[in-house]
Amino acid sequence: MNAGPKKIGLFSAVILVFTTMVGAGVFTTTGQFAATLGNPLDILLAWVIAALFAITGVLTLGELGAMLPSSGGEYIYFQRAYGKHAGFVGGLLVGPLSWPIGGAFVARAIGVHFNDLVPEVSTEVAAIVAILGLTWVHIRGLHFGATFNNFTSLAKVALLLAFIIGGLLVTGGVPAESSGEVELPTGIDRFGGIFFATIMVMFAYAGYGAIVLISSEVENPQRTLPRAMIFGVVAVALLYLLVNIVFLSVLPPEQMVTESGGALTDLGAVTAGHLFGDKVAGVFDLVFVILVLSTLSAVIQVGARVAWAMAKRGDLPAPMSKLNGKGAPGNCLLLQAVILLSLTLFFDEQQLLILNGLVVLLITAPTALALFVLRKREPDLERPFRVPWYPWVPLVNLALSLTIAVSLFLWRDWRYALWSAGLVLVLWALRPLLHQRTETDGKGATG
Repeated sequence: MNAGPKKIGLFSAVILVFTTMVGAGVFTTTGQFAATLGNPLDILLAWVIAALFAITGVLTLGELGAMLPSSGGEYIYFQRAYGKHAGFVGGLLVGPLSWPIGGAFVARAIGVHFNDLVPEVSTEVAAIVAILGLTWVHIRGLHFGATFNNFTSLAKVALLLAFIIGGLLVTGGVPAESSGEVELPTGIDRFGGIFFATIMVMFAYAGYGAIVLISSEVENPQRTLPRAMIFGVVAVALLYLLVNIVFLSVLPPEQMVTESGGALTDLGAVTAGHLFGDKVAGVFDLVFVILVLSTLSAVIQVGARVAWAMAKRGDLPAPMSKLNGKGAPGNCLLLQAVILLSLTLFFDEQQLLILNGLVVLLITAPTALALFVLRKREPDLERPFRVPWYPWVPLVNLALSLTIAVSLFLWRDWRYALWSAGLVLVLWALRPLLHQRTETDGKGATG
């Protein structure tokens, strides 16, 4: 059986981390909350908090990924720290839920901008074609997909830098003047608003742990994983701040709305239009499609590997563990395509952002706790990379997870807490129905 003729090196690993983060999020999320916050500093603070959340999270994952370099990510870590059932729930949250939710948002964004370019093609049709086309790319095999990601990601870097440099040259980075009196939230409302905005910003960082999901396909994972994740996240955080400085130098927050006063989901194109004219704004739609195609490609590449890892260990039906002649998990890719298409067609952008935030919060806190559990339970386990400033880094990540969750439940809708608990219970109950006994069942897990 061909298990994949070529492994991912450091360059491709950094590109994968970069690609899965940079895309639709940086150009769409700020317009979802800018007018509500009103204060440019609060908007930038939401992005800084999300960056801190991602950096502490990636350092935590760096130790776990280097210590347990096996495809599956949190599925493997939860099994090792909490037992088989918890690993199953974590695997479903990461694989068949978290990545397809983010991918559906990206696919819809592609559809919106392609529809601007070619009005005859509806948003839904463009999104469906993108999902099916990129699924086919990755069914062709790991090396083919990685090469596609590398090529489109280099174009993405160039286009992002052109947007930032051009915007700063035109505006000087000076904040745009407010158009009039704006009533800003204060006190606890301001605090809650910033952290609720962070939930949406988290989508832009959602891919920081992508590489750990396919760590068994990475060359020298003990060294490559932490280096790729840390370098990728820091670089992306700096780019995100610069992009938002350009946004705020062109439009004051209260103007980041549609004509009807709704959320401005096309903030990047609107900003390009103000900076360079309507013709360039039209070109931006094409640029945006190119940018996020590589993001959707990376999402499809890594997301299916979680279901594949679960099937190999008997937690999903046996056919999901099969690799095709190109070394790709073809059945898992097809299942993921069905989930992606369903989410794309039945949920809108705002619903997908909230759903993504909920699932991410359900994953991050147990991941940080898993590091403490494994440090105490298995102190002699080889750790090629150790989290610096332990225990403060994972504690900060855990504290941010809980604070963001409270802001969602108290300042937005307490029913999200009930929905989250219900989701975990449903996933917990699914294991007896989907679990298949195999030779590898239970290996590497406790409980």
